[in-house]
Amino acid sequence: ESGSPVQVTPADLMLFVGTYNALLKDKYDELQRQRRECSVALDKLALATQSLSRLALSQGEYKGKLQYKELQKAELLANIDKSQFNKRERERIIEDQENQVKEQSEKVREAREAANAQT
Repeated sequence: ESGSPVQVTPADLMLFVGTYNALLKDKYDELQRQRRECSVALDKLALATQSLSRLALSQGEYKGKLQYKELQKAELLANIDKSQFNKRERERIIEDQENQVKEQSEKVREAREAANAQT
């Protein structure tokens, strides 16, 4: 327990690398799915905005047109804010994943070096 080092074989390392790569692929696929969902949601929001536009214009009153412009402006600002937030969030998630990959790659490299030093 106190004196024997853990033996890591090349097969152990390959299993670890394969498992880690599969986990990273799953995480990447999930991020891609979330990105597609965000895109679909933004498309639906754009369609809803168009529907509201047609409704407001059909009233034909100056007040309705003015309210429509205010709503359009607010929705545009909200869309810009949401898009920027989603972009920053995606970038943060991707950066976190890249950092994790770098850290794990360094650990794998160190483990390979240790395994090579033992042989």
